[in-house]
Amino acid sequence: MTAEQSKADQAREKILINAIQEFALQGYNKASTNRIMEEAGMAKGLLFHYFSNKPKLYLACLDKVLSEFQVQLDQFMQHMSQDIFERLASYLRWKSELFHSKPITFRFLLGVNKLPPEVRQRADSALAAWRKKNSQLLADYDATLWDPGVNQRDALEIVVLLFDSLDNRWMQEMDAGAFQDREKMLNHALRLLDVLRAGFYLDPDRQK
Repeated sequence: MTAEQSKADQAREKILINAIQEFALQGYNKASTNRIMEEAGMAKGLLFHYFSNKPKLYLACLDKVLSEFQVQLDQFMQHMSQDIFERLASYLRWKSELFHSKPITFRFLLGVNKLPPEVRQRADSALAAWRKKNSQLLADYDATLWDPGVNQRDALEIVVLLFDSLDNRWMQEMDAGAFQDREKMLNHALRLLDVLRAGFYLDPDRQK
């Protein structure tokens, strides 16, 4: 890599870091490319040189965030329990810790739900691989723990709806500046998961 290429990569990375924060805190519509470049200490023309326009800048930010989270998700998935509810409880704890340690990047990712339709459509293509990876959380589990009268496919759809609802609630808490008691919110989510476990699994006495 030449010195010129290295300098260009560093400039691009600096723009992305500032843009992720701007999109996370302001949302896509209110995010200012002027403010992004002011924070980066660069001329605005460089933004359009590297990213052409605001939608492409956003998508580049999304690729960066997903790549970073993908590495961490891969590490998490290396040690997943065969008990799917233990697995999902561990995932909630892992996700809650990410909320705590990387609030800006997580807020950015959750903000995808509020994108304008034309940008959301392009973002969904970038999110396809991430969603496919996440779907592995609901695969290859121990089905013998389930009550045979429960339709597992329908039950897992309920689990997905629960997790989507939790994402929306956590995002609302962050928007309101109320995402303070992380343990309280995590414990509430875990209790909801326990309700599903009790409804979908065999009674422990019947498993003996």
